Amino acid sequence: MSATLTKVKDFKFGNAFMTMVDVAFDDSYPAGGESVLLPLRNIMAVFAESDDDRYRLEYDRSAAKVRVFNNDKLPLLVVEEDVAVASNAGTLKHRPLYIVAVQATAGTTTGAFKVIPKGETTATKQVAVDFTTGGLTFKTTDAVTAAKITYIPLRGGGYLSTVIVDETVEASASKANLENRACLVQYVWDDTDNVLCELEPPGEQPGATHKAVVDINDSGETSIDSNAADAENSLKVTYVPYDQIPPDCFIDDADIALSSEAYNFGTDGDYRALVVPGMGCVLVGETGAAANQEAVWEGPGGSAANGVATWNPIKNAILTDQDTAMATTAIPWIVLDPLRFAGQEAPEGTDLSGLTARLIAFGY
Repeated sequence: MSATLTKVKDFKFGNAFMTMVDVAFDDSYPAGGESVLLPLRNIMAVFAESDDDRYRLEYDRSAAKVRVFNNDKLPLLVVEEDVAVASNAGTLKHRPLYIVAVQATAGTTTGAFKVIPKGETTATKQVAVDFTTGGLTFKTTDAVTAAKITYIPLRGGGYLSTVIVDETVEASASKANLENRACLVQYVWDDTDNVLCELEPPGEQPGATHKAVVDINDSGETSIDSNAADAENSLKVTYVPYDQIPPDCFIDDADIALSSEAYNFGTDGDYRALVVPGMGCVLVGETGAAANQEAVWEGPGGSAANGVATWNPIKNAILTDQDTAMATTAIPWIVLDPLRFAGQEAPEGTDLSGLTARLIAFGY
C-alpha cells in the first residue's frame, strides 16, 4: 500500500499557483518517508501540518517525500496537568504513554491514586485509564471533581511512541516472562480476581496472594513472579518496551539508599538529566530491617506521608515519610534526557493509518 492523495483546492496568484492536498498514510511507513508527487512543475515551498499532535511533518522537495517525526513541541513530560472531573470522568490533554502520579485534589476522596485497566471496577483511590484516548474514570463514591496528573505523553515515532496495553500473562510462582523486555511497567492487574497486585522488591518471593515481584531485567527478560495462591490466574500488564528508550537511559532496579527518607538524583546520584521512576504510580522499597513497603506517588505539589511519596521532577528528587523509615528503593528508573529523545523519525513499518497530513505547496 501507499499514501492516498486527495486534492482540496487550487489557487492562482498571477503566474504562480498554490495547491492544497491531503495525504492519508497507510499501515506501513517506508524508510525515508512517503512518496508524494505534487501537481506543480516547479515547487518553491511546501508547508505540512498534521492532524495528530504526536507528529511533526516535513516535505523533502528533492526526494518528493513526506517525512514523519515525533513532535518535538509535545512535552517529554507533563507535570501536574489539571484535569476537571465530571460524573467521575476526565480526559488528559495528550494520549499517555506512562503515568507516574495521579493526585485527586478535590472531591470526597483526595490524595494519591493508583492506575488500573480501562473497563475494570475501581476501588477507592484508583483510576481506570484508557491509554488510547487519555480517558480517566474514578470510583463513583470517591466523587473526585479535580485531579493533577503527571505523565509522559505518547509520541508519534521513534522513542516513547509505543505502549503495550493489558498484555495477558498467566501468573506463576516460578516466574512468567512478558512478551517484550520492559523499561517502564505501569501496573500488574489480576484479571481473574479483579484486583490490582501490590508490588514487592525484585529477588524476593511474593509474600501473600495478589502480591507480585517484577524483575524488569531478568537476564534480558522482564519477569513477573506471583504468589503460589495466584498461580494460573490471568494477569493484565501494561508497560513500555525496552526499545522505546536509548539503552544508556535505563537504570536497573539496584537499591538506592535514601538519606533521611529522601534522595536527589542531581546531588546524590550525579545525574544531569531527569530521572523517572519505573513502576508506574508506586514506589517499592524496604526498611532497614528489610521489611517491604509500597508508597504511592504524588507530584511536586503533593506532600509525603505514610504510604505516599512525592516525586519532584523540578528538583530531580524523591521524598518519603513512612511511619517506619524507608531505607532503600527497589524499582527501576529511566533517564529522560531531551538530547537523547528529540527529532526521532517514525521507524520503517510504523502503522500511520490514522494520520492525515495537509500539504500547502507554492510553485508554478
